[in-house]
Amino acid sequence: MNDQHPYELFSHGSGGFVSFDCTGGDILSLPLLSLTRATLRTRGSRSDLVLEFETNQVTLRGSGLAGLSDHLFAARVKVIRTGKFEHCSIDGIQVVDA
Repeated sequence: MNDQHPYELFSHGSGGFVSFDCTGGDILSLPLLSLTRATLRTRGSRSDLVLEFETNQVTLRGSGLAGLSDHLFAARVKVIRTGKFEHCSIDGIQVVDA
């Protein structure tokens, strides 16, 4: 895991897509309009944010994901990747075809 910020925000306004920088160099971009359900599960200091899109399910594993979810639902998140910065940490990103 790296020490760079685990997500980037749009500098002005918001966007219609969110990109997931997965391991192996693949980047998956999905339209926020296809987000059908989101679940934030917190157990102790660990969190899972499960995002169900029409074509994929993306699970983010880490801690301190509540702030990220707020930005995501306001369409301000540009890219999500593994990393740690202050109170937010993303240890893993899992993408499964729906």
